[in-house]
Amino acid sequence: MRTSTETSTRLSELKDALASISALRKTEPARLSKLIRGDLDWIVMKALDKDRTRRYETANGLANNLQRHLDGDPVEASPPSTRYRLRKFARKHRVALVTTVAFGLLLLSTSAVSVGLAISANRERVRAAEERARAVVAENSAKEQRDIARDREESANTERARAVIAEALARQQQTRAEDGSRPPSTPSGGSPT
Repeated sequence: MRTSTETSTRLSELKDALASISALRKTEPARLSKLIRGDLDWIVMKALDKDRTRRYETANGLANNLQRHLDGDPVEASPPSTRYRLRKFARKHRVALVTTVAFGLLLLSTSAVSVGLAISANRERVRAAEERARAVVAENSAKEQRDIARDREESANTERARAVIAEALARQQQTRAEDGSRPPSTPSGGSPT
């Protein structure tokens, strides 16, 4: 079997014929060679194959393959490679593919932003919980300090009260002691009996 580039190569080698054919088609010779490479090469090579079993069975088969080429579908004459079929699919459905890829990228970026915001919100929630815990600890510590200060103040007040009472008792005892060492006084104008 001939190689797929043989037809387009032969056309490129016929410079004079290529120029006249491209002038009839109102295109440049390089562009015409490029258009013929690939699918059209494969279709022509299958139609001209020396082995009858590898040729198109009918003219309708050739017409169907040419129509597949014009529709942008993979042609049956080309070697069956996944890369070729994917490339044809991408060319034929370019808008849908670009839209799908753009939507996928939008979905991916939106998901990334959502995950980032969720992580940030979670960090903020943890930080707020830690702040609340610190505030509770500080409040409890302040209550304990207030209770300790109140207890100390009550203890000091009790000690002051005891000191005042002890001082009053000491004065009272001193007064009694002083009263007991003096002779009793008589009421005015009277004599002791």
